[in-house]
Amino acid sequence: MALMNRETTQSNQEPHDVVIGAGVCGLYAALTLARAGRRVTVLEKEAFLGGLAASPVANGTPHDFGVHMLHGFDEELLADLLQLMGGASHPVALHAAIRWRGHSVHYPLRFMDLIGSLSPIELFRSISGLLIAGLRTRFSPPFTAADAEEALIELYGEPLYELFFETFTHRYWGVHPRGLSATFIKSKMPRLSAIDAIRRILRRIGLPMRQPSVESALEDETLHYSSKGAATLPESIAKEVCRLGGEILTGCELTRIEHSSGEIQGIHFRHLGEDRFILPAALISTMPVGPFSMLFHPAPPPDVCAAVGRLHHRPMAVFGILVDKPKCNEALYTYYRDRIFHRIGEPKNAGLSVKPEHATLLIVEVMCFRGDAVWVGDDSAWNQVIQEAAAEGWFQPDQILNRHHARAEHAYPVFDKGFERNLGILNEWLAGFTKVRSTGRQGGFCYPNMHKAMRMGEKAAQDW
Repeated sequence: MALMNRETTQSNQEPHDVVIGAGVCGLYAALTLARAGRRVTVLEKEAFLGGLAASPVANGTPHDFGVHMLHGFDEELLADLLQLMGGASHPVALHAAIRWRGHSVHYPLRFMDLIGSLSPIELFRSISGLLIAGLRTRFSPPFTAADAEEALIELYGEPLYELFFETFTHRYWGVHPRGLSATFIKSKMPRLSAIDAIRRILRRIGLPMRQPSVESALEDETLHYSSKGAATLPESIAKEVCRLGGEILTGCELTRIEHSSGEIQGIHFRHLGEDRFILPAALISTMPVGPFSMLFHPAPPPDVCAAVGRLHHRPMAVFGILVDKPKCNEALYTYYRDRIFHRIGEPKNAGLSVKPEHATLLIVEVMCFRGDAVWVGDDSAWNQVIQEAAAEGWFQPDQILNRHHARAEHAYPVFDKGFERNLGILNEWLAGFTKVRSTGRQGGFCYPNMHKAMRMGEKAAQDW
């Protein structure tokens, strides 16, 4: 990490490009600037790199913050990243599962898995609901869903909505689908690909079935991972940024961003116990767009501050459990609908190096609220996680060698009703500043995969 924290010989009083946030988006933005011959400094609040793709080491083993593997959809970007990682990455075949009604089925859910798990009555009601949704689409006036519930019923019919989406969505987001925007369905809600076969049949008989805009996961896909965890990717990008003359400072606490007449006059922050100042020639932020805006001095106008207060995030905690077993499961990760956790990953199955070698690591993802038992990681939360994981057959409590708790306050933007207007107010105000961009998953209040987030960072860096 010494390379990342090195001081440049140039003065930070000289204007140069600044990137806030050393996740994959911010780092690829910095790399784009450095490759263009521009001087760049990256400011990261944590002591480690990677954002949600970080892998801080605990008890000698890297602990990913959830499941973060690189997809190969963007071939040009993938080739660039594999070269940067210099052989530290390896391909991994997708093998994921859904725990559904006491059985493990394939992820994404296959049509025959769906048929086998529904009773004849449930299957009849589900197909009937889809048929009614198709008839409504064909013969009713154009319909604009008022919320996520209406959007889901329009796509899948009421029985499938009640069976698959209503309770799980409420538990996961802490908001009932009636309180979520219909935009959420278009940009985040996973596509129920197992229904596509029925949907195709109904289209053949002349019903214009609406198609979800979110693509389903591929049944066969190659992912890319490293024996040192997800952080190998951001750390490799960071090394190249530094090799090209850039500077990456971790452990930075931003205190204020001074501005006047649409121009940024300086960024104040604390680093290693000292007050620091940078004069940015251009500023790219990947930190949450609301807190980013509230750093501005003078403060944003009242309507912008109010809009920031109405944008919400769903926190998540990750319980890392080191288990005295060579392997707990065959899958890379498994989804759950009715447990305290929504996903358990076993990164050793993707090639993670675990210490001791006879053990395996489980990464247990749990949605929460700031300040609750899961967020704090108190005994009651740990006991529930352990009991429910043991009930699912992952391990016995006496096989636990070590435990680790991590959390992220801004894990997921919440697309509650009205968020579009509030985000629009905020973005319109930020657009009044020259050479300022808020981008990426947090800065854009959106849901890109890692490869799309890096492209967002690249585009922001190419705007000047």
